[in-house]
Amino acid sequence: MYLNLYTIMYKIDNTMLTTTISDFRKDIKRYLDRVTENFETLDN
Repeated sequence: MYLNLYTIMYKIDNTMLTTTISDFRKDIKRYLDRVTENFETLDN
């Protein structure tokens, strides 16, 4: 019973971590896109 609960918690934790990393990467990409746009604007 205890082990089962631990496994469920572990899976939930892993899923949350993966989601966080995925969101983090999206945020970085969005930020870089914005920075690139700003550079292009400065060039003109």
